[in-house]
Amino acid sequence: MRHVDLVETDDPSTPAQDEDPSFLDRVRRRPRWLVAGATVVAGLVAYQLVSDHRLRVQDDARAAALADVPLVLDPVDPAFPVFLRGSYSWRDGDVPPEVSAYLGMGVPVADVLVTGTSGSGGATEARLVALDPATAEPVWETTFAPPVEGALDGGSWCWPPEDEAATSLRCVVHWQLPPSADAPADGLWTDVTAIVEVAGADGRVLRRTDLPAGAMLGTGPWGTVVGTRDGARLTLAASEWDGTTRWTRTLDLPEVGPDTYVSIMAVEDRVLATVGPDDAGWLLSADDGATLTTLEGHGGLWGQTTLRPDGSVVVTDPERATDEPTGDVPVMLVRPDGTEVPFDGDHLEWVGLDDGTLEDALLTGTAASPSSTRTRGGEPLPADPAADDGSVARLREPDGSVRWEVPGLDVLAAIALDGLVVARTPDELAAVDARTGRVRWRVPMPGDGVSVHQLLTDGRVILAARGAQLDAISYRGERLWSVHVQDAGEEHVVRPGPAPTPAPTGADVAFGDEVTWMASLSGRLALGVSDQDGERQEYVVFEHR
Repeated sequence: MRHVDLVETDDPSTPAQDEDPSFLDRVRRRPRWLVAGATVVAGLVAYQLVSDHRLRVQDDARAAALADVPLVLDPVDPAFPVFLRGSYSWRDGDVPPEVSAYLGMGVPVADVLVTGTSGSGGATEARLVALDPATAEPVWETTFAPPVEGALDGGSWCWPPEDEAATSLRCVVHWQLPPSADAPADGLWTDVTAIVEVAGADGRVLRRTDLPAGAMLGTGPWGTVVGTRDGARLTLAASEWDGTTRWTRTLDLPEVGPDTYVSIMAVEDRVLATVGPDDAGWLLSADDGATLTTLEGHGGLWGQTTLRPDGSVVVTDPERATDEPTGDVPVMLVRPDGTEVPFDGDHLEWVGLDDGTLEDALLTGTAASPSSTRTRGGEPLPADPAADDGSVARLREPDGSVRWEVPGLDVLAAIALDGLVVARTPDELAAVDARTGRVRWRVPMPGDGVSVHQLLTDGRVILAARGAQLDAISYRGERLWSVHVQDAGEEHVVRPGPAPTPAPTGADVAFGDEVTWMASLSGRLALGVSDQDGERQEYVVFEHR
């Protein structure tokens, strides 16, 4: 028999344990930890769900509020399903109607999308075409013969009806008359214009008014102003849309030369007639044609003149402008009483979309220039290390006074929606509170220096284009997703993710082919790709959610 020694412990019921028990062992010994932890996790999950729901509700409410704003997109599908695809060449004649409808300014009315010809086909008859917006199939086509023999189609376009329930729409049909055989070799073509009203359902012409050859046209919500020249005299005739005469004025042009031209602009209850290239002119009442303000002009400098809804006029600043064409023209404001307000060398920034956020305020700016000195009211401002490139963005009240300014913000493109001014700069996307000027957020977004920088939105996301890439940014400054355009041989396709570096093999889409993203009046997102020599234009129109 084997000998066995028995050894007793002080606590024979306690098994051997590790000196450092595991976390699970601790939780098992203290079940209240498990309950408390589960409660915390459940609370965090619930908070996140509530927060996400609240943000979705905010996005949905914003999208609904912006749905009727022109050029705001229908809900964008990040998968980019294709609705319509094709290509054309300018050598083949007129642009296909679906291109001008979805990539141009096709106007929705009476369940169709109405568009005009581009004027590139060399035909004599101009056309209006209606498409089914759901299928892009033609519904009707109406042709218009020119009122003057020998005139060629110069393009047609339509105004969106003010009433969503409208069953007809007004359009401009345009031709160009070549110079006569005995005219100088550099003789100018003469504009020939007709204003028409057509039925949306079938294209029937309800009214047509042919303007005198060479006449100028301005349109307002109340009707039209037609200008005709006889030497140094300019006659303006204002009419209601139904043809009823409002008033007629004859004005003496300040100076007439071979380069003289007249522009007419009507906004609200005012009419602005300017004489170029000097841009002297008159601000008139749309009610009776009475002179409200006389513009002195700016000495033939290259510039711009814009009539504002309150009756003020943005004109070129003669103290700062040059006699060379440039994209950034220094401007100033002429108030309705004739008072001039300098803008410190700022140019007028183009705002692509505005839902009323700006309330007639003006976004102006000065582009980056390390050698420049920022000024306010003509006085130099102290150097700002944060804005050492010299750029500045300013929001000005309708009277020209500065509401706020953001040094270092070199605006390339901007939209104003939901209380924000969203600006694309050479290296970022920034959102500024339109009321206070506080920068809400910034998203780094380096540019390539050559691409067109567009900003689009469907109310839920902001789409920022840069070369071949399109980035979706939330209204809180979060980068949500990116896609890029890639050459797939016979066509270009949209791929998920940022654009590769270097560009896809087969085409340098960012620096060769020109990529343009755009919104149609009907709310479709569209893509245009023009090859390097401009011969072939490819277009893609996308489905929406």
